[in-house]
Amino acid sequence: MGDGWLETQDLAKSQYQSPRREQLCGVVELHTAEGVMDSVGPDTGAENVAKYITERTTYGSYHDICDSDSYVHLVDYDDEAFHDGTGLNPSTTSVSFACRTVDWQRMPAAKRTAFLDQGARRAADQARHHKLRTGKIVKPVRLTKQQVLAGETGFLYHGDSDPKRRSDPGTTSAAPFPWDEFIVLYKIYAADVLGTAPAPPTPTDPEDFLMAVTEEQWNELVKLVTAIDLRTQELQKEVVLPKNESDDKSRMDRLVATIDDTAADVDKIKTKLGIS
Repeated sequence: MGDGWLETQDLAKSQYQSPRREQLCGVVELHTAEGVMDSVGPDTGAENVAKYITERTTYGSYHDICDSDSYVHLVDYDDEAFHDGTGLNPSTTSVSFACRTVDWQRMPAAKRTAFLDQGARRAADQARHHKLRTGKIVKPVRLTKQQVLAGETGFLYHGDSDPKRRSDPGTTSAAPFPWDEFIVLYKIYAADVLGTAPAPPTPTDPEDFLMAVTEEQWNELVKLVTAIDLRTQELQKEVVLPKNESDDKSRMDRLVATIDDTAADVDKIKTKLGIS
């Protein structure tokens, strides 16, 4: 028995297998719990899902469940969670988000990023464990079920594993999972696993503030700049010029110019930080 929260609770039905029956295969499966998202006050979605799992009388659990400001580590990574009904439980780990697929497009951008941030951190934790146990690298790629069965490593959507019954964490065009934003964050938090962490530059100017930046601060700075870059790109796509008042058009033109200037500044900062 491992260190997962469920493994310390009285369960209505067993929700994990200890120890694993197979070695880890380098795949993290992504889910949404498909329960009502907590939208008021502190987000207790992860805690609510965890409690529900202790009471449910059918199989269904994850290794980590995340909401926008917390997570619960449910099942030890050396044990199987019951998250996939197609036979992948013995060799995979899982991250679930305490929301529904339709929530990705409806929630505020800041809340969505907070959800993805929690999930990316947990995915990076799981990737470290995969590498520790088997040497396999959870690559920042989305896999098909066939690719997983062929031995490739990376991420699998639950809906791609079990398409007749599931569509989470967002396999449809109507309710897509924000993969691009998630995987950027994963690359940051799993940089030590992937071997892609940009090294802090050696400043030539003695007064350069980067000389005093710690590794932790550096990683947070990279994450912040990346998040600003993503949001700027979203704004550039979302801006639509009005068709009537010239006044409004003038204001919109200034907004577009400001966004474009911000994008240019972010590109300069990314170059200095070594972010591709």
